[in-house]
This record gives sequence, structure tokens and C-alpha cells, in this order.
Amino acid sequence: MSYYNTLSESGQLLLNYKAQTENQDAQVLKVFARLKRPLGASEVHTFLTGSMEIPMETPITSIRRSITNLTGEMKLRKTSEKGLGKYGRSECKWRFISDDITEDVECEVIVPEVKLLNT
Repeated sequence: MSYYNTLSESGQLLLNYKAQTENQDAQVLKVFARLKRPLGASEVHTFLTGSMEIPMETPITSIRRSITNLTGEMKLRKTSEKGLGKYGRSECKWRFISDDITEDVECEVIVPEVKLLNT
């Protein structure tokens, strides 16, 4: 669930809020995919507001909500890394899950030997 309807909105307003939330989740995911490195919420917020992809007044908590949702959808993974956030405090970093998969990884398939019985 992307939008948390804590104010019990309904009708077209609720549909608009849900669409805005889904759009923001997609924008946040694109930042992780584009930058290909672990990022904190402050870094994502700065990137999106700096590139004018979201309004400057977008609260950082909205970005954190997107990161939480995308983590629950298994699109992002929390790392053990931390960095200094916007407000001078440490914040955790996440990474795009497909960054965990590299093309140069080889998989060896082991097939057990099967002996057939004569019938």
C-alpha cells in the first residue's frame, strides 16, 4: 500500500493522492536505479528537489515513506551503511535490489548422477 489514508479521504481526492504517491515511489526508485549506490533519504530528497522532479516543499518524511514502501515491495534493501543526513544526524542507507546482482556471477549447476536399473 503506497498511500496511507489517515484522514479518511474519499472520491477523486483520494484517487489523486494515491496517484501522487505512486508517482513519487517511482521517482524514488529511479534515483536508486540511476545512481547505483547506497543512498539515504536525505540524499534522495536533495537529488529529487534539486533536479526539480518533486516540489521543494516536499517533506523528507514523504521520501522516507516511499523508501519504506519500496523496501516492503522488495525493490530496495537496507544496507549496514550510514551517512550524515540533512539535519546533522546519522541515517541509514538503502540500495536498489538489482544492484546486488552482477552479470559476471557464474552459476554452476550440479546434476546428480542417476543410475538406471535394468528391467
